[in-house]
Amino acid sequence: MVNKNKIDLDQQKYKIKDEELLEYEISTIIQQTPDRSILGGIRQAIYHANDTLSIRYGYNRKTGVIVPDTIRRVPNGFRSWMRDKLGKAPVVLDTTLTHETATSMRNFLNQKAYFDAKITYDIDTQGHKATVEYHIQTGMPILVDSVFFHSEDSIIRQILALIYPKTILQPGQPLSLENLTKEKQRLALAI
Repeated sequence: MVNKNKIDLDQQKYKIKDEELLEYEISTIIQQTPDRSILGGIRQAIYHANDTLSIRYGYNRKTGVIVPDTIRRVPNGFRSWMRDKLGKAPVVLDTTLTHETATSMRNFLNQKAYFDAKITYDIDTQGHKATVEYHIQTGMPILVDSVFFHSEDSIIRQILALIYPKTILQPGQPLSLENLTKEKQRLALAI
């Protein structure tokens, strides 16, 4: 069961602007998030008490052994409502989802212009609880060096000269997908 997720932005050579915002945005990508509400344990108990698909176990007094209960409960509307609305299933550790989360984090950092980002993860298990820690090395972002517009058509060249001062891509800023998309939309509206 996933108990906790940690994000560790390792010591970077490059000072990250808005490090807390970047860490928050990365934390929203995590696919296996445990229930952190005050009623977390109660919600899981309600889920298991009303789950008709899981195998129940009972104590056999004659043999003194815990055995699977072969009597199945019939699902009804109230039980389903209790399980789905009030209860919450436990978050079971899935290493495939953990790997997909790391890949999604790397893709997100690529969109933020961190093309040399390296993401690794460690899974620490204690009993039936697991803590997943993601180690992130962003590397140096790709920065805009200079911006110029070029066109063979003289009319478009005049329009580009008029709208050049309002460009979103400024030298020294990261070459992120968001900035490129905004600049593309701005140019499409201007021409």
